[in-house]
Amino acid sequence: MDRRRQDPFLLFLAAVTLMCSFFDLWYTLYAIDYAGARELNPFFRLLLSRPLYAFLYKFVAIPGLVLLLYELRRHRAARAGLWICCFAFVANTVVQLLNMYHWW
Repeated sequence: MDRRRQDPFLLFLAAVTLMCSFFDLWYTLYAIDYAGARELNPFFRLLLSRPLYAFLYKFVAIPGLVLLLYELRRHRAARAGLWICCFAFVANTVVQLLNMYHWW
């Protein structure tokens, strides 16, 4: 039986990506409701017109795609994709935290 090795660091990258994605959803909803912000991403702005779709996107689509990248971790492109997703979501979270700091 061929047993695939788990990669703890890639699991960590996947977990960080998902946590940042969930924070992004909370931050977006909070900023729109309480800070008078508006969503700049036209696709997500369309999803926000139906909040259930926004939740499904953040809680089903993104975790599913991150899981797909992790499952394909034997391929260099999938590993690079996981790194890029993690970097993008962490950078987005840092920008959002800095924006929150300016609210107070």
